[in-house]
Amino acid sequence: MNSGVGRLTIPPSEWPNGHVEQWQYARQPANPFSKPNSAARWGTNRCRKLEDAWGVYLGFLARRELLDPILRPAFCVTQPLVEEYISELRLRVAPVTTAMYISYLSVMIEALEPTGDWQWLRDIGQYLKITAAPARDKRKLVVPARDLYELGVELMRDAEGCSNRRSVATRFRDGFMISFLATLPLRLGNFSSIELGTHLIRVECEYWLQFSAEETKTGRPINVCIPSGDFDLVSWLERYLERHRRWLLEQRNDYGLPSRGLWINLTGRKMSRKAIYDNITAHTGAAFGRPIWPHLFRDSVATSIAIEAPDHVGAIAEILGHATLATARKYYIQANSLSANREYQKLIQEIRNDHSPIALEQTDNKFEFQDKADFDEDETRAHR
Repeated sequence: MNSGVGRLTIPPSEWPNGHVEQWQYARQPANPFSKPNSAARWGTNRCRKLEDAWGVYLGFLARRELLDPILRPAFCVTQPLVEEYISELRLRVAPVTTAMYISYLSVMIEALEPTGDWQWLRDIGQYLKITAAPARDKRKLVVPARDLYELGVELMRDAEGCSNRRSVATRFRDGFMISFLATLPLRLGNFSSIELGTHLIRVECEYWLQFSAEETKTGRPINVCIPSGDFDLVSWLERYLERHRRWLLEQRNDYGLPSRGLWINLTGRKMSRKAIYDNITAHTGAAFGRPIWPHLFRDSVATSIAIEAPDHVGAIAEILGHATLATARKYYIQANSLSANREYQKLIQEIRNDHSPIALEQTDNKFEFQDKADFDEDETRAHR
């Protein structure tokens, strides 16, 4: 096995043999004479995330020359090592991500060593999760879903007025991506992997978006109809498929089979996740003065529902693909906080507008305010 010294992660193909064997055993389906294995029911996506987290931890051990290929996984996960691991993670990633890695580590070691007592590690993961402060306050960043949708529509309409065919196709595609996400806020992994005939399916006059449970982060399948009406995606989808995606596909300079990916780049191939991320943040940054990355669309849609249609707040869990209403409640509370803050700011502005402008120099008055900030400060003192 490669020592892994200096690497951030170690892939499953290079794990110690004992770790590989125990992971394979944990994933074996149960039989009538044995206790069900913990990982047997996990989907492919969940297992991949846990493998990634275990690989990051093994990379940490390898960099310290502590990864002994003979030792069982149980002897690789001790409290002093985990404390050192957390200290390293905090230097590289955000608090929320640190909590995620430790939580995944606890799930993985329990699968590999089910007879061990790992409550202490679960407790650490839970503590990190509770105390983790988000690196960015999303409440200051979200944009109403309708504004995002209309930005996409504006880009699509502007694109068809361009004279350059290349600009027409790419600008229309980017606009459609933004309107699509504002209506159906998928995670970037699913959004970037949409393929015609596999995930995007036409049934008579309707288009359906379908992902199996194994393809989603939460292990819950996606099966939704592409909407029409106020937030009409169908007409834009058909225009993109018939004109702009077809033109992009024609830009291939080889004789391979054309990509079935929904999102096509200028070389006629499927767009990467990074390219999709970069294009969306570039357009939203230019429009709103701050970039709205793809995952933030989920926050925007959920918050918009909670503010504009609070009676339907329960739908947030279904839209975002969550198993419980806990997320819906979080966005509902966040929406109330945003609404209250906006009303407060509006009230303060109305109060300020009721005052006549303050002269910079007023010789008839004993008080000479140099600017409005001085006035506000004196007003505060007067009411103390």
